[in-house]
Amino acid sequence: MQKTSCLSVLVAVAFLGAVGAENGRVYAVEQEAKESALQQSPNEEAKPVEEPKYPQGFINEGPLPEGFPPPSEVGQIVEKSYPLCRTYSAEGSNAFMRCFAYLTKHKHEMTAPVIMDYKRREPSDRPKAIANFDAMDINRMHFVLERPLLDEPKSEGAVVVADIPTMRVLSIAFQGQLSADTREQAEIKLAAEIESRKNLTVVGPYRVLGYNSPFVPKDKAFWEIQVPITDVKLDEAK
Repeated sequence: MQKTSCLSVLVAVAFLGAVGAENGRVYAVEQEAKESALQQSPNEEAKPVEEPKYPQGFINEGPLPEGFPPPSEVGQIVEKSYPLCRTYSAEGSNAFMRCFAYLTKHKHEMTAPVIMDYKRREPSDRPKAIANFDAMDINRMHFVLERPLLDEPKSEGAVVVADIPTMRVLSIAFQGQLSADTREQAEIKLAAEIESRKNLTVVGPYRVLGYNSPFVPKDKAFWEIQVPITDVKLDEAK
């Protein structure tokens, strides 16, 4: 029987934190109402909010940050664009606890996905029983604010509040337990897609987006592996 990866446990607690942080949700709703009241004129009618279209089999456990596209269908390589987003993040194996403490203190709401910048381990450093993707693989973990203006860029102890700029990516989604092997297979598929499309080039490191806690069955947990891209022709024109 496979062990639950440390990363999955971290993400699980994150979503549990969302349940326990009711005050944070109330605060966020109140702030949104205030901002809406200031921006909307008396004669302006509120536009209905369009619900994201989630893929088949996806279990939704948290709201998407503003402007984030929903996860794509499993196994499909798709191109996506992400808006500028503001995150509070930390490094290392206890990154989650540091970010969660920040969330609790500042009454932020837990959103999905959690974004993880990861580092590669040498094969000799990986677990021998199973090729788990665990806390040792995390370089930095980001919790994403619902909207950028809900916090200010700063450093507070080990937590950094900063912006991730607009980003264009190739992305592939899968369900199941995240491991070093599944991550590497996803990278191979994305690299092959980039190779087949001569107009694209990679402009940043791969990243993992995690959408579910381990309270969702392992075979239903949803992940995306992404790589930032740009057009080769645009780079050549500069």
